[in-house]
Amino acid sequence: MLEIILNQKVLSVESGTTLERLFDSLSVETKGCAVAIDNQIVPRTHWHEFELYNHVDINLFQAIAGG
Repeated sequence: MLEIILNQKVLSVESGTTLERLFDSLSVETKGCAVAIDNQIVPRTHWHEFELYNHVDINLFQAIAGG
């Protein structure tokens, strides 16, 4: 088991869990959202392959366009 931080909340997940699997297991609606891992944006196209690691800091937030 790994401890991860999702939006400042500590969760336990199984080793080998990907971002995509995490959001699916939590029934999180991700449409229009962006993800930052340790303050670096991870493109949605990589969520299925990005494996979580111990104490990873994940921020899921609503993407807002501006100008």
